[in-house]
Amino acid sequence: MFFRLLPEVYLVVGKNKSLLQNLVLKKCVWINSRLSDLIKKCENNRPIPWEHFNILKQLETEGWGKVTDTPIFIDKLRLNNVFNEKKFHKDSPMINFATIKLTNNCNLSCDKCNHLFCPTCFKKSGENSSFTLNKLKQLIYNLKFYGCKNINVTGGEAYLCSDFLNIYEFILENEINIIINTNGLIKFKNVLFETPICISLFDKSNLNKIIENFKDFKTVILLAFDVLKTKEKLKIPTQWTFRQATQGEPYIHKNNLVNMDINSFFARKDKNYCLNNKIAILENGDVYPCLGAWKRICAIGNIFYDDWNIIIKNLLQKYWLNNIDNKTKCKHCEFRYACNSCVFLDSEKSCFYDVEVGQWK
Repeated sequence: MFFRLLPEVYLVVGKNKSLLQNLVLKKCVWINSRLSDLIKKCENNRPIPWEHFNILKQLETEGWGKVTDTPIFIDKLRLNNVFNEKKFHKDSPMINFATIKLTNNCNLSCDKCNHLFCPTCFKKSGENSSFTLNKLKQLIYNLKFYGCKNINVTGGEAYLCSDFLNIYEFILENEINIIINTNGLIKFKNVLFETPICISLFDKSNLNKIIENFKDFKTVILLAFDVLKTKEKLKIPTQWTFRQATQGEPYIHKNNLVNMDINSFFARKDKNYCLNNKIAILENGDVYPCLGAWKRICAIGNIFYDDWNIIIKNLLQKYWLNNIDNKTKCKHCEFRYACNSCVFLDSEKSCFYDVEVGQWK
């Protein structure tokens, strides 16, 4: 008797237990080490004693695999192009999304953004520098060279950048999609009416003014950072998208695990799901893998002084390809492709799963 997992089913082995994940049906089942070891033998097309027939037949009935009388070949469902993986000359790295901090100037005097684990904006004390149009032009040319099609502009308050409208028009002229991040307390000119706007709400008392300023904009995402009580809802324009956000470090719990499809599974398995093909550039030219990294690591380069090839190489090797399997605790966890752990997150403090005993706390 033989048994093989279906093409869309993957076994993710942990230190104590394992996980079967169906990437088509987006479901998973938690299994013990004994069954995991049995399935690993099956995946090597080794004959299995009939004493295991009932448990393997149950897996077949539930849609995880297939029991056969003879060995069979299963071509696993995957996104990877095997030819590309074996090429001597690899494809050039590409930038899919760039965050540009246009200015450090802000119309708010609070420092709430500086306490965010994953900030949408931030203000560094004692600095009032901004991007100029000429410096921005060279940056856009370099981003286009690496295939960038999406840019998020932020600050400080992005709209306070003296060259903001010229920068905005230049980005659009280069056929790059643009998202503007703002605190929503400055009314934008009508020329920006159809541009996607992301508003960071830190104080509920500002909501009415924000709505008045942006009520006619077509695409608005409102990020509310710890301003709502349990089950409280905000009255916002119907065309807006509302999202809850937290200022502190996120927690990893069984309730916020992700049901994997084929795209999200391989995005986590092969590369860094959160940082891959992304870049963040501050107004002084410093480069980071994301905005949240500026307080945690030294800049990996500076666009005004360093070669772009070196900057991209550093991003690629240190962050884009640095997947969850390289993280000390996480690489032994069977849930590693189903969670949203960040490379900058202290998983020892924020993860509620005990890998050693295979139990959720």
